[in-house]
Amino acid sequence: SMWRKYISPGAAVGFLLIPYFNLYWMFVVNLRIADVLERLRVQYPSTKASAKTLAMVATVVPLLFFPAAPFIQYFFAKHVEEMALEMHAGDDMLVV
Repeated sequence: SMWRKYISPGAAVGFLLIPYFNLYWMFVVNLRIADVLERLRVQYPSTKASAKTLAMVATVVPLLFFPAAPFIQYFFAKHVEEMALEMHAGDDMLVV
């Protein structure tokens, strides 16, 4: 049931190219990434904070102050990557 609402990488990028729809689609993609990480935290605990708040900030702030967009998106991507690496390291420890 978790993959029932799966978004393919092609759809994620393709829908960002549709004018005006991309504003809505940024919310969908960023929040879906945060939701997947929250579901993974159940099986692979992480010490990092939830990514949902940062996903909202990464979506709303660029709409209000465009020059901040690359920096906030970078921090969101970095946070997601750190969570994924920590979960993966925990997965390796569980297998051994």
